[in-house]
Amino acid sequence: MRPLTATVARNERIVGRLSRLTLAAEALGAAQPGQWVAITRPEALSILGRPFPLGALDPRTGQADIFYRDDVPGPDHVPYRDDPAVCPWLATLPAGASLDVLGPWGRPFQISALARHVVMLGSGTRLFGLLALATALVARGDAVVVLHDASTAADLVPPALLPPAAEYHVATLDGSAGNSGAALDLLPPLLRWADAVYAALPPAEYLTLRDLVHRHRLRVRRGYATVLAEAPLACYAAACDGCGVRLRGGGYALLCKDGPAFDLLALE
Repeated sequence: MRPLTATVARNERIVGRLSRLTLAAEALGAAQPGQWVAITRPEALSILGRPFPLGALDPRTGQADIFYRDDVPGPDHVPYRDDPAVCPWLATLPAGASLDVLGPWGRPFQISALARHVVMLGSGTRLFGLLALATALVARGDAVVVLHDASTAADLVPPALLPPAAEYHVATLDGSAGNSGAALDLLPPLLRWADAVYAALPPAEYLTLRDLVHRHRLRVRRGYATVLAEAPLACYAAACDGCGVRLRGGGYALLCKDGPAFDLLALE
């Protein structure tokens, strides 16, 4: 990871308040699924970069997409499960603008050569962290099932952002689309079929995921379930130890250096 200057190649509304920002920089041509960038707001007082997963990659052109929501929170605004992708100022960036970016950072997803049936779970806009991986797995011929939840139908990630061959099932908190409930409610029937599970959920839900995996699998090997952890990020260089993630059995790992993807069984 290193500081770089990226150019805004495209900034467009997709649907509702969901937008796509395409960044161009030579270093992004080597990015892999699971890696992120940190973007610093131009002329902002804070020097801390905002983390975004790379949701789509184009190695040929050195371009990568991030996705964000440009909602302006009102007095009664309650983000769905503390939505991490709400960033209204990104919508002001025109094509051709330059941005200070750190990245790509993070360890790429570890993909087992034996996995051929994959289930992905994503809550709200956290699903963006799994989009590039879904594309890579479908491209190599894997069967991919994506389970996604949001507060209401209007907040669901549109299926057009997923590869066409991926099977897509949704749940909504208010029952306005798909099942009423959460993505985790859709998971149990698929656990015996799946060779691998990848999840991007609120951290408090990983204990429930672990319990479900142990309940429906006779044996749970390391690497079977991979999850995206969350922690405050500051330096992105493993220098401040501010992004510590607690591990089972004691000790910590650093989100910026060792993550953000971790084995579900390794987390506290």
